[in-house]
Amino acid sequence: MAPDPGRIFTVRVPAAAQVGWGLELEPMRTRGFAGMSRDQLLRALEVFAKNWLAHDGCWFLADERRHGLAEAVRLDAEAWGVFAAA
Repeated sequence: MAPDPGRIFTVRVPAAAQVGWGLELEPMRTRGFAGMSRDQLLRALEVFAKNWLAHDGCWFLADERRHGLAEAVRLDAEAWGVFAAA
């Protein structure tokens, strides 16, 4: 079963706003992306991209702790190969 995109959004955005990235929560809480201006959408996209990159790094570090550096690098290269082909 696929995750509910609305649930992911409501969990991640407040954390991003709390660290001072300039996101205004009220339009997002009441109307989702439709309640955001173009500038707000671009800022949200920037925040989400940074969060995604940070998560990728955390995933790599967890894999490295569990399986060692060589295996983490191998899995990372395999994953990026699939991602780049998509």
